[in-house]
Amino acid sequence: MNVIISEPSGKYSTLLKTHLTARGCNVEMCGNGKSAQLMINKKKYELLVIDLETKNNSAIEVIRYFRIQYTSVRIFLTMNGREALEEIGCTEAAFYELGVSKILYKPYGEKELDKLLDDDFSLLVTTSKFAGEASFNVNAEVTLRDDLFTRIPADDFFSGNRAPFDLYIRINPNRYIMLFKRGDQISLGRLKWYRDEKKLDFLYFKTKDRSKYVQYMNLLAEKLLRVPGKNLVQKVTVVKNLTEKFIEDIYKEGIQPQLVDEGIKICENIHSMITKEKKLFKLASKMHDKYPTIYSHSFLVVFFSTMTCKALDWSSPYTMQKVSLGAMLHDIGKVNIDPYIMSLKIGELSKVQFEEYKKHPEAGVELVGNFKLVTGEVKQIIHQHHELADGSGFPQGISGNRIFLPAQVVGIVDKIARVMAERKVNAIDGLKIFFSDHENVNRYNRDVVKAFISCFTDTRVGF
Repeated sequence: MNVIISEPSGKYSTLLKTHLTARGCNVEMCGNGKSAQLMINKKKYELLVIDLETKNNSAIEVIRYFRIQYTSVRIFLTMNGREALEEIGCTEAAFYELGVSKILYKPYGEKELDKLLDDDFSLLVTTSKFAGEASFNVNAEVTLRDDLFTRIPADDFFSGNRAPFDLYIRINPNRYIMLFKRGDQISLGRLKWYRDEKKLDFLYFKTKDRSKYVQYMNLLAEKLLRVPGKNLVQKVTVVKNLTEKFIEDIYKEGIQPQLVDEGIKICENIHSMITKEKKLFKLASKMHDKYPTIYSHSFLVVFFSTMTCKALDWSSPYTMQKVSLGAMLHDIGKVNIDPYIMSLKIGELSKVQFEEYKKHPEAGVELVGNFKLVTGEVKQIIHQHHELADGSGFPQGISGNRIFLPAQVVGIVDKIARVMAERKVNAIDGLKIFFSDHENVNRYNRDVVKAFISCFTDTRVGF
């Protein structure tokens, strides 16, 4: 196993290297976070051990980068005791959500390292535990590479539905146990037991079944949205997870006709939810992108852009659906941009890097150019979502009415979603930060800004 270690302490870096090398690992040390990112671009690694105090770039930035670009890499995070969590106002759960596999607290020695590496969930249930379930079988452990699997939240599946493909739990790197076979009836009781007793919040399926997952979740979302009074948070969660996995599919597999068709169905589901759910604004005001990926960012932009369109006098169901698809694909051109550049915030880019970044709208239009389902309106949104009313935007630097109005909708939402992610705040606080910069506000269409604000108040706004 190839391992990267980023540990500023000489004592612990020596301990880690000695212990892992003795287990047959090929260990390479790096002095900072940026070095770790450069290393993973040149060679395949299975494990990253990184300390919270890693500098240039920070541990959180490196973990986020690995999770976006190299999802199969296992990540161990080390830190100076549990008080380190309190100092940064964070929780273990937040780091696990970010993508950390395990956390190791200092001081530690070989015994703790042994436990960390040897920890094995083994076979998590016995036949008697779920003897009343006709479809339950104890399945043998299988050894397969992690990069053959895709991780999804267990909450994506609901009791009574049939598994559309084999579903697994992950017990260790490259080791899995099948929980449901294709066609099995999914048991809420069994899922709940795994979550409560074993703290397993995710299921896995083989990556080759990605398209089946998107189709399945689209059908599930469509059925769920038809049920009046069904939990609104659950509806939004299903559509959010579906959107994120769809965008991830594009980044991993490339854009394909079948994917575009499924993307349109997702947009129809989002449009249906936003037009039917009258109290959605209350939930929208609390939404955040605390642990951002390009996938979750895309969902926020789709969600808020469609809501904004609903509040505009000139929009129609047709326009809303085009805005939804344009918002979903607005950053598709970033597929071809250097991953390291995409891991940085805009303010961190050098002049050369920023010029490279500015190419993504035109690159996005080229990528979708041959798809008949991607209309001219959608292409305009992709091309112009970074144009600004005062002409200071890109790629063309056009201004005012020359900018396609739906593109201006996506542009303002994209900006505020980035504020939410960078400042780790919810939508309302993101708006407050946005409005604190009056010069920034004047770069956007005032009617669109008013419509965006009304998404969180359920009233039209005047200013």
